[in-house]
Amino acid sequence: MKEFVQGRVIVKEGEIGSEFYILLSGSVGVFKNGKKIAEISAAGSTIGELSGILSTPRTATVMALEDCAVEVVTSDIDTLIKENPELLKKILYFMAQRLSATTSKLAEITEVFEHLGKRVF
Repeated sequence: MKEFVQGRVIVKEGEIGSEFYILLSGSVGVFKNGKKIAEISAAGSTIGELSGILSTPRTATVMALEDCAVEVVTSDIDTLIKENPELLKKILYFMAQRLSATTSKLAEITEVFEHLGKRVF
């Protein structure tokens, strides 16, 4: 377990990640290009899982909005599948929730642009 005080950056946009986190308590803000795009406070939520699994640059900065505790996960995807399928199931669940929310936002933005007579894609 690792603890972060309010205001502390947990992951930084652009950095390469090899681990991810499970939120145990507290809340975090997700910032893209310096703008807050989401807040996560549900215990069990995953943070930084895309970079942790893919070992790619972080897509956003995550900062503690209040003191929080996280569990650090450093296993590669093959190890997770073999040794902790329940954790992998939770990761997939949270990723699916986020993808659904992102798809809904994209649809809203596309509708606004179409209403304005501008093409998005």
